[in-house]
Amino acid sequence: MSSFEKESLSYTSQQIVLATLPKFTSTLSILGSAYILQYILRHPQKRKTVFSRLMVALSTSDVVASICFFLGTWPVPVGTVGAYGAVGTTQTCTTQGFFGQAAYMCTPLYNGVLSLYYLLVIRYRWREDELKRIEVYLLVVPPILAGGIAIAGLALELYNFANFICWIAPLPWGCLDTARYGAEDANCVRGDNAWIYQWAFLYGPVWFLILFMAGAMLLVYNTVLSHEKRAGRWSFSRRISVAAKQQQRRRRSTAATAATAAAAAAAGGGGTSGSTAAAAAAASSAVVPPASEVTSSTTDASRPSTSALLPSFRFSAASLRPSCLSNETATTTAPSSNRLKHSRKVANQGMLYVLAFLMTWFFGTLTRILDLAKNRTYFPIVVLHVFFLPCQGFFNALVYLRPRYVRYVKDHPDRTATAIMRRNFRRTVSSFWSIGGGDGTAAEQDE
Repeated sequence: MSSFEKESLSYTSQQIVLATLPKFTSTLSILGSAYILQYILRHPQKRKTVFSRLMVALSTSDVVASICFFLGTWPVPVGTVGAYGAVGTTQTCTTQGFFGQAAYMCTPLYNGVLSLYYLLVIRYRWREDELKRIEVYLLVVPPILAGGIAIAGLALELYNFANFICWIAPLPWGCLDTARYGAEDANCVRGDNAWIYQWAFLYGPVWFLILFMAGAMLLVYNTVLSHEKRAGRWSFSRRISVAAKQQQRRRRSTAATAATAAAAAAAGGGGTSGSTAAAAAAASSAVVPPASEVTSSTTDASRPSTSALLPSFRFSAASLRPSCLSNETATTTAPSSNRLKHSRKVANQGMLYVLAFLMTWFFGTLTRILDLAKNRTYFPIVVLHVFFLPCQGFFNALVYLRPRYVRYVKDHPDRTATAIMRRNFRRTVSSFWSIGGGDGTAAEQDE
């Protein structure tokens, strides 16, 4: 055995847990990403959209990462200290580390691209044809960057056993690197200065992408809220305008009724022509107010305290339009309620994808922070890190299926939650094997 191989084949319970736990969660992730892939690829209409092609790229990258997590310690050179289940060689470990590094970096990059997509669509109102002009960059740049970083790690011989997978790590574990101890005292066989490359090749970019996605979602929700406030102001002005018009109609109706009654009374009394003329004058004054009243009403209408003749205004994104516009014009200038609801749904969907990404990296980030602050890690947090890190494909599938579930619950309020989940699970499983592909319009969910 080499100097880094174990002389005894006994392992601690912690090592066994770290080696076996990722196999279960990575299986769920592979199934989730595979479902998204087969669903999009079997629906021609969905394959035409930029969003769907981004989801295909993201899911493909996640499948590769999940496979590396599923392999776990198997590719690690046999006899490596602390590697429970290791049956591989240095070459297999290097291969796992190379593809793993590429996928671990590519998946966060695609998550950042997905956040950029939602930002462009909601805040800047980009259309599909505008998105297609930059689609090639959105799809190609992440794998090029991730692949270049992975190749650099390959040239530097960085891929070695790292707790539960082959990744960037020193060999042997705990060796002295040149950055902290100098070239004379350094004794790392492989993976020299691995801690620097861990931050440069993954942790640093991932933290930057987390900040970018958080900022993008804040801008998205700020846009949605501003649209909703503008729509609320328009709705308030609309209600004032309608109330004023109704009050004017009631006054005219009352005046006309009074005039008719006065004319009928005068005609029935058989009065003189003078009294008839007086009745006609009364009717005329009831229908058309004197000029002094018109002037007074017009003057008072400009005051905030007068609501009867207050001219209302409808707010739109472009300008202020008076209430004398026709109903058709007012409708076209008003913020669309359906469009606002759609924007909020799309924003919520984008936020859920970001949360799915954050859940996979939260405990890993916490582990790194504790390592920096206290120079130690805590096994329960490491277990949560190992459990959640391979889960992104599973979380993405839940987010992807969510709109269909919500729509079905709305259409079938009499069904219990258990029955709905059981039905959706059967349809999800059967969709892997069915040929037809079902109704393509049923999943117009994420855009």
